[in-house]
Amino acid sequence: MDRTMVSPLQRASILKARGQAERSLKRYESLFAKARQALKQPVIVNTSFNVRDEPIACTPEDAYRCFMKTEMDILVLQSHLLVKGEA
Repeated sequence: MDRTMVSPLQRASILKARGQAERSLKRYESLFAKARQALKQPVIVNTSFNVRDEPIACTPEDAYRCFMKTEMDILVLQSHLLVKGEA
C-alpha cells in the first residue's frame, strides 16, 4: 500500500488494529502453551460453536448455554476457563 494514499486517521486505525491483533495472538499463544502442558497434547479445536439445528453462539451467554447442553468438558471464554464437573 502506498503510504501517501493513507490518511492520518486511517494510519491510526491500522496501527490500532495491528496492536489488537498482536495482543490477541499473544493471548492465544499463552492459551495454547497452557493447554499443551495440561493435556500433554498440542491441540486446540476452534470451530463454529453451536448444537445441531441451533444458530451459532454469538454471545458469551449463547456459548455458556451451548457448552452446558453438550458433552464438552472445557470452554475457554475470553479470559475464563470453564471446566464441567469442577466447583
